[in-house]
Amino acid sequence: MRSIKKIVFVSTLMLSFLFTGIVFGEDKNDQIPILMYHHIVEVYNGESTINIIDLQGFWSHITALKEEGFNFISIEQLRKAEKGEIELPEKPIILTFDDGYESNYKLAYPLIKEYEIKAVMNLVVSTVGETPGVYPHFTWEEAKEMQDSGLVEMGSHTFALHTPEMWKSEEETDDQYYERLFKDFSYSKQLLDSKLEYEASIMCFPYGYYNPIVVKAAYDAGFETFITVDKRINNINGRISLLGRINVDGSYSSDDLIKKIDELYK
Repeated sequence: MRSIKKIVFVSTLMLSFLFTGIVFGEDKNDQIPILMYHHIVEVYNGESTINIIDLQGFWSHITALKEEGFNFISIEQLRKAEKGEIELPEKPIILTFDDGYESNYKLAYPLIKEYEIKAVMNLVVSTVGETPGVYPHFTWEEAKEMQDSGLVEMGSHTFALHTPEMWKSEEETDDQYYERLFKDFSYSKQLLDSKLEYEASIMCFPYGYYNPIVVKAAYDAGFETFITVDKRINNINGRISLLGRINVDGSYSSDDLIKKIDELYK
């Protein structure tokens, strides 16, 4: 079993490395906002807007962002730009969806294709094709169709830890906690790789929760880029492995969203 002292030491160094250089320059072309959406409904029915937006609202966000000159990019493009292999377009922005709702395929994906924009969908891998709660999740076939389009990247939202089990229990040792995370993360990557026939590299932490042990387990499982819910804009001149996001409330108007983004530019 891996030594937890080594895990914590290496992980602390990793977190320091990931955060090093996350600075905010004046050039907006060097700063990349990442938007977080979840479930989409055709018509708003009075449910909480924290994780739900209606189709008209989502469409208005996309069109307003394009009118403001934003260009939707992928995580892969972000990585290549960080390495100096490509230049990003002006005012880059990343669109993400968490959990893997069927509505992402049925309602968001048609707009993604129509406007030819990039997006990231983070799957709770154990719920692909299932209905774990009220809303069904898209299937592996639908996930592969989106992945193969070249417009959508699929990331892991863990295999089955989008639950309170993401946290360490009082009964667990740090070693046991690490091994449990590592097993779940590794299995999620194995399934993504085999089902979608590509090398999964994105881990989106449930609830945005992470610590040195969580990051080390994800890194050891083979993931390269980690997505959080830390409210910040990411800078291409810094390390971009640990990414912040803006949670988009379904009640936001297009003007509200643009304002939220502008407030975070430094």
